[in-house]
Amino acid sequence: MHTELATRLAQIETDLRNGTLDRAALFWLTVFADATASADSVRSDHWVEQGLAAAADIPGLDAANLAPRRDLVTRYNLFRFVRLKDNAEFSGASLADLDWQRKYRVSLRPEFAWDLPELRSWAEARWSELGGVDPQFAALEAVLEKYVGGKSAAHPHPQPLSHEGEGSQSQTPAPSLSEGEGWGEGESSQAPDSLPPRSYLLEILHDAQAIFGGWLPRPAVERIAAALAVPQAEVYGVTEFYEMFYTEPVGRKVVRVCQDAPCGVAGADALLAGLCQHLNIRPGKTTADG
Repeated sequence: MHTELATRLAQIETDLRNGTLDRAALFWLTVFADATASADSVRSDHWVEQGLAAAADIPGLDAANLAPRRDLVTRYNLFRFVRLKDNAEFSGASLADLDWQRKYRVSLRPEFAWDLPELRSWAEARWSELGGVDPQFAALEAVLEKYVGGKSAAHPHPQPLSHEGEGSQSQTPAPSLSEGEGWGEGESSQAPDSLPPRSYLLEILHDAQAIFGGWLPRPAVERIAAALAVPQAEVYGVTEFYEMFYTEPVGRKVVRVCQDAPCGVAGADALLAGLCQHLNIRPGKTTADG
């Protein structure tokens, strides 16, 4: 194998293992390897079509998400794209300028072309070891299927809620549940099947946060927004409106202080200040020992 190709594949494996590259990128590499088994290139639209078909058999894999495929193409300089319209070539840094609505002929860079069989073996081996969907995201897909599977998520003009940033938290108390009342079993008397998918956002966020260890990473928020067909800003708006949701990693234990009006009168602000001073952290942050 070409030494530079081996170096780039090693970087892909490192990024997969440390979580900085979505496993779906490895999926797209295996699809490319399969699609070029009998030729040295594949049309970009055929690559996508084969990937979407193959992804249907992999629970939790969101093949419609462009980001992992774009990362694979733009971050590792493995490919050469030739636009069908005018034969313009793209490789290296110019891959960042691809118009993904256009059609291209996709191949490995010329210096790597002879290594297609080895690339195919490498991709199959890594997919066998690392492939599939992260168990947490597979669990998230099960949650989405539970609440919105088979329902239309269409919405004409959703109004997103504003938010300041991923990690900010409001001081609005979380809605309470009476004893024995589960998520999705609250005040509404409508039959669940008659509710629009976006009505389940709170329940889905609650379950998703439990899946991801007490917080909501950006890819999870993006997936939830896509499944409900709502703007990501609206999902983030909800996570900020209710202080029970976190969009940054949290510690092993979470200490909350009620800050509604009655609690404020009873000294909640002083209690919070005392806790922060004792733990040497600011509100919403985590102690050094986790």
